[in-house]
Amino acid sequence: MRQALWIFRKDFTHMRPKVALVWLLMAGAAVADSAVGRDPQLANMAVIKLPVVLAQWFLVISVVHGDRLVGGRQFCVTRPYSWKSLLLAKGLFALLLFNLPVLLDRVVALVVNGLSPLDYLSDLLGEQLLLAVGMLFVIAFAALTANLVQVVVSILAAYLAVFTLSMSLARTGLQLMPLRGSAMPIDDAIRWATVALFAGLACWRQFARREHLRASCLLVAGWLAIFPFYSLIPWGVVFHVLERRSPPIDHSIFRVEADAAREASGGLIQGKADIVLPVSVTGIPDGMEAYSERIEIALRAPDGAAWNSGWDPYNVLHGDNSSTSAVYRLVPGKGGPYWLFAHVDESFLGVHGSEPLHVHATVAFTMLGRPQTKLVSRWGTPLAIAGNGVCEFSKFPSNVSGLCVTPLRKPALTVIRIQPLPSGSPNEAPALDRDPGGNANYGEFGIWRVWQQAWMTVPRGPFAMSVEVRQAVAHFERELDMPGVRLKEYR
Repeated sequence: MRQALWIFRKDFTHMRPKVALVWLLMAGAAVADSAVGRDPQLANMAVIKLPVVLAQWFLVISVVHGDRLVGGRQFCVTRPYSWKSLLLAKGLFALLLFNLPVLLDRVVALVVNGLSPLDYLSDLLGEQLLLAVGMLFVIAFAALTANLVQVVVSILAAYLAVFTLSMSLARTGLQLMPLRGSAMPIDDAIRWATVALFAGLACWRQFARREHLRASCLLVAGWLAIFPFYSLIPWGVVFHVLERRSPPIDHSIFRVEADAAREASGGLIQGKADIVLPVSVTGIPDGMEAYSERIEIALRAPDGAAWNSGWDPYNVLHGDNSSTSAVYRLVPGKGGPYWLFAHVDESFLGVHGSEPLHVHATVAFTMLGRPQTKLVSRWGTPLAIAGNGVCEFSKFPSNVSGLCVTPLRKPALTVIRIQPLPSGSPNEAPALDRDPGGNANYGEFGIWRVWQQAWMTVPRGPFAMSVEVRQAVAHFERELDMPGVRLKEYR
């Protein structure tokens, strides 16, 4: 420990000018962070955030390069340096000169905006843990490079690889970031735990054994785990964990059944048949709504042949009374008719589509609580809304621009409603957070999370505008059986 503190003191003394510059940039960002509650537009100041992040990375990389590990003629391998002390010193530098100031910034910003840091303790600790994992990754990356030229070349190569992979996936017609819904927080936690594991192993291999190739392979594996092109564990497993931790929803209250009184429809898309089956949904408590996360479809033919869709993120239960595609997964308590939309394998349907199939569907829902509504009464000035959030709307001749932020956590779902006056029916503006997991991520700055940012068309005449915020209260599943269904008739 004494040697680690000596190395830390040496690094700090050597890096004092750079530390002062980084702290100056962080102080400017902290001032802007504290002021977002009075001016939400500052939450979009990526021009402030990007230089701060780059300066922080540059500082940590420079510190690691101060005791360069690439090669075999460095001081740390020719003198009695303990690799544990060296790694601990670099970690302490990142923790004390990066993580701690960031935590201080968050606490001050919350207090300045009239919020208690204790109410956000879990969010603050979670962010610190995430930042620590990020810094561990940066330390491992720096330990595998000899100088800043290699750092820049490696980053450009990584960017080119991601761009190439994205273009390749786009050509296949796959969506690069499939909807993860309420499973997103757990999926992200597992993802970052995987990154921490591989980055830690890479540090151990490089600091302790100087195994550059193996450490590089481990770091690349951790880097690949960051990208949400795939799920590290099955989505259904994560949702079952959420369901077990949620309050139970009585089956007699919320019911999903087949609706034989209506006809179904469908079509063909990219080798799969899209089947639309009529269903009825009853028993949703007044004022609450359900959100259709995913649906697993199982088909069984009379001869025993079977097909299962798995938890396809594009299988959905929805009502056709939704006025915008952005809220089509919502199932209001009063509404309908409702439809179950599912992709079915075209080859299975070609063989068995004319036969009476047994259709079994498992529908995963998130129950959304009663809305907390705030009427927009001023233009161009901050408006406090539910969840300690702040919105700002600017009115133009034919549209309205909106920006809404909340500290450290996002609401489950938000809808901006526009009501023409003196009469007319409500018109829902785009609900940009498409699902209760908060897949839509429009950016973050300091303690603030941007969850609504859009231009909305408004009526020519007078209108009223309100912001509706809902929180998730439970996660649950419902089973649906439809025997004797001839799917070809529904196309």
